[in-house]
Amino acid sequence: RQIGLLAQGEKICREHHVLVDAVLTGGRTKAVVAARDACCHFLRSLKMSLHEIGGLVGRDHTSVIASIRRHAKRIADDGKTV
Repeated sequence: RQIGLLAQGEKICREHHVLVDAVLTGGRTKAVVAARDACCHFLRSLKMSLHEIGGLVGRDHTSVIASIRRHAKRIADDGKTV
């Protein structure tokens, strides 16, 4: 499962043209935030807890909630899935 998660995370980061390290270490550029939001949304779709997701991306559970909502809004506005 971890290999699949890593591969999907790398794919999301490539699509956003950012490094995985930037997503995991708290980068705040628009592209990094969008990639982190997409990763949180993906991980939540796998039924991971907010606490688990936060541990992976270096955020607390409330930040993960905001991230997931932001990504859902972006999908609704843009019609994009990632």
